[in-house]
Amino acid sequence: LKIASRHPESFGRYEADLVERFRSQATIAILNSQRTEFLHTRLVEAEKKHAMADLARGVAHDVNNALGSVVPIVQAMREEAASGQIEPEVFVTDLKQIETSLLTCRRIFGGMLSFARSGHRTTGVADLPAAVAATLAIMRDGLERRGVVLDVVIPAGLPLLAGGQSDVEQVLLNLITNARDAMPHGGRLRIAATFPNGLVEVVVSDTGEGIPREFLSRVQEPFFTTRSTGNGLGLSIVRSILWEMNGRMLIESEPGQGTSVKLLIPAAPTEAAR
Repeated sequence: LKIASRHPESFGRYEADLVERFRSQATIAILNSQRTEFLHTRLVEAEKKHAMADLARGVAHDVNNALGSVVPIVQAMREEAASGQIEPEVFVTDLKQIETSLLTCRRIFGGMLSFARSGHRTTGVADLPAAVAATLAIMRDGLERRGVVLDVVIPAGLPLLAGGQSDVEQVLLNLITNARDAMPHGGRLRIAATFPNGLVEVVVSDTGEGIPREFLSRVQEPFFTTRSTGNGLGLSIVRSILWEMNGRMLIESEPGQGTSVKLLIPAAPTEAAR
């Protein structure tokens, strides 16, 4: 079209027909691209809703335990106050236990609220330590209840990541959930980060069941799962988010020994981090 505008009558009917045919094909390609982007966005949103529902079911037990332990203490304190038999030291101890239980509930609900509010996907920069803290605020009690020992090694001074905060939280949530489900009888979950060669390396590893070798090449495929209750979207969503961040995911696993997932994420440019 540029050539035709600069050199009138340089193209004839034949060239015009070719351009017309290309125009229709280009229109179809653009429409398909738009549909793909729309479906991808809906897929990420659906996975996040599924994750929130799964979290709600998981933390209900923890919240119930925290609140359930408060009820008998409050009842005993009320009876002691009514009979005038309050012992100051016991009273203070009971109040501390009530405070601990309420802070547990507050941390869980606060983490879920923060996760829900960050549901709108945005570009920009992400704080990895904050994302780890927000994710573990929701999942820590459930992990400990399963006998999973947490080992978090996030050094100070890590650069911000080139990506949205909610995306990084979604990635961590999916990986930690997978690790939890792979250790139904307890184990060790390690979350570590380093910053070599301009990329932030995040490693989420567990000592769980591991992935059979014949399935290792397929675990990132949409809807592929080895669990009866899984939907097969977790790792595919992680891969998709990392692709948009120009990052990569490497998975190593040995059946019976555990799985290690390494994320390679570009650091945010200095100008964007300010």
